[in-house]
Order: sequence, then structure tokens, then C-alpha cells
Amino acid sequence: FGCLVSIDNTEAISALGMNAAIHVAYSTDGINYTELDVYGAKTAGDANTSVAAPTAPTVEVGSKKITYVSKYTDGDAATFNYSTGDAQVWIPLRNASSANDYAATGAAGIVQLHLIIYICGPDSDCITAATGAAANISIEFLNTNSSMYTEAPAVGA
Repeated sequence: FGCLVSIDNTEAISALGMNAAIHVAYSTDGINYTELDVYGAKTAGDANTSVAAPTAPTVEVGSKKITYVSKYTDGDAATFNYSTGDAQVWIPLRNASSANDYAATGAAGIVQLHLIIYICGPDSDCITAATGAAANISIEFLNTNSSMYTEAPAVGA
């Protein structure tokens, strides 16, 4: 399972603007952090349409490939979709080799996540000329379970 951070660029202006300075930092131990510039090398002046719409994250569990289904409703449409100018960050929290890998209960089943989403002041896209942009940010925890796929039983099972 993992955490999906979705950035819905509301396209208040035609360029990415200040949205290009959105960063996500996360840690699962509270000590070591991974920091990502959500829009990567894109700049505040780049057109929203220059950013391809993200695709839903997928994971391989055993021999099956599963696409996570988000419940997030993009402000651009009545049902879930990503549009050009939107972005996402997928944070894997636990990998699995079978549906039974998530059967841990109690403390063994808990994965702690430290999540920070912010406009990065030192980012070169965080400038006065980039104001006017807007975004909605959605945070979801998505999981995989045995009802999402069928895996062949183990030999001898």
C-alpha cells in the first residue's frame, strides 16, 4: 500500500506559476527524508499544457499488475481523471509479493509516514511573478488486497 498525493492544478492562469514550486518531503522513520520537486524541471513560466496528465500508479504483486483506483475527484471533471497540468507523487509504504503480505496486525501492521507538502521558498519558481496560480491537493492511502486480483495457488496448495 502507499500514499498518493495528487496536485490538481486549477489552471487559474495559463502557466504553472507558483505551483512549479510545490515540493513533497516524506519519511517512514522520521529521520531520513526524501524530497521531491513535484513538477521536476518544469518552471513557473511553462504552460499548464506542457505537463502531461499523470497516470494512475501501478504495482506488481506476484505475477499480477494492479492499477490503483483513486477515489479522488479532480475539480476539472465530475469523475476521477487527471488533466494536463496536474501532478502526482506516489509514496510506496509497503511492498508485497502476494495478497497475504498485508495480513500483519497490531504494531507490525503499522507504517508511520511523515509527510510535508509545501511551497519551497528557495525554489527558483517561488517568485512574485509566479503568483496567481492555484491548486487543490489530495492525500489518499491506497492498498491492494486479494479481491483486486486472482493469483494462482502455490504448488501443493
